[in-house]
Amino acid sequence: MQKEIMENRKYMTVAQMGEMLGLKKTDSYWLVHKKLFETKKLAGKTLVIVSSFEKWYENQIKYHKVCGTEPGLMLRKHSYSARDISILLDVSEQTAYELINRNKLRTILVDGLKRVPVEEFERWLNSQTKYSLHDYSSWEPRSTGEDPAQADDKEEQGGREENPDSQQDSYSLRNPRIPPGYITPQQASALAGVSGQTIRHWADMRHFSQRKVGNRIYIPEEEFRTWLKNREEGGIANGSDHGKKRQV
Repeated sequence: MQKEIMENRKYMTVAQMGEMLGLKKTDSYWLVHKKLFETKKLAGKTLVIVSSFEKWYENQIKYHKVCGTEPGLMLRKHSYSARDISILLDVSEQTAYELINRNKLRTILVDGLKRVPVEEFERWLNSQTKYSLHDYSSWEPRSTGEDPAQADDKEEQGGREENPDSQQDSYSLRNPRIPPGYITPQQASALAGVSGQTIRHWADMRHFSQRKVGNRIYIPEEEFRTWLKNREEGGIANGSDHGKKRQV
């Protein structure tokens, strides 16, 4: 239902918007009252303009759709959070905060959190020599003898195994940051609206690539989104999915 609303309609009711974001009626109308996106009155009913809502959604990170794209996609193209900077530089998040404060980088406030505009970060990066962007080009899957599906199951269940004798890198289980351009199987599951088991099946069928670091699996986001779009447009046979999309 939500996908049909977004693709085929110019307007949606406040109730439909609230259902999409998992909000109660009062909270839904509070968003409308704050005029975060455009609305229209029709036959005495308030309607939300879908295109305006999507633009707002892509530029905020506080509200999440129950099932659908993640928030802040456009926001992330123009600004970085401390966590984003920690990944770009391969440093701890605490160090990233210290760099922002110590160098007095210009920030913007989004949903109560500070973010650094991309051009401000690049200006600072080019003005010093101590830090540089981390090179992920040589990132390769690591063979640990463990089945990826089992490793993913452990992550979903919140289980973590640490081997004190194993080499610890910036994406070890003790510091599980997601590398730029990648998503977790759980995020892929949310984007596609399917179970984690179906994501694993698709990966096993080599519909898209995956990389393993320690006991964690990562999927190239752009590659996955492109494949998913082709699948939804009928470019890939649904018979190979072995899993049903969740009803929304």
